[in-house]
Amino acid sequence: MVPQVEFDELEGSSMLAITIAWDNALSWTWDEAIHSLETTMQQIASVVVKLKKEASGEPILSKTHVPNKTHWDLAVKKALQEINTSSSQLVKVVLARSSRILTATNIDPIAWLACLQVEGEDAYQFCLQPPNGPAFVGNT
Repeated sequence: MVPQVEFDELEGSSMLAITIAWDNALSWTWDEAIHSLETTMQQIASVVVKLKKEASGEPILSKTHVPNKTHWDLAVKKALQEINTSSSQLVKVVLARSSRILTATNIDPIAWLACLQVEGEDAYQFCLQPPNGPAFVGNT
């Protein structure tokens, strides 16, 4: 899956990248791809305006992180030890954890993404959400 619109933060600047895919021989023409992109950009613009108007203050009922902080720290330490051994072929290790957040109300995934952006200054945030489907939000 390739995102149609991607917002990247760079050192001291940011970039909005778009992907336009079409095939005139099939059912998705250039005009349909452009129309879809225009619709998406209008949705993004309305969300940005909405985010500027309202502060995010959703009450969090529970948070679960797997692995938890203690196990995460141990995994990082072990990965660094492995990388730093002279016999290691590893140069980089990417660790992941799952966080499940339960709130009293539904949250707009783009609003949640904006909140994550504040947490991780140098992180990469993304949101994938098929039409009428649940959102997958990530924060490196």
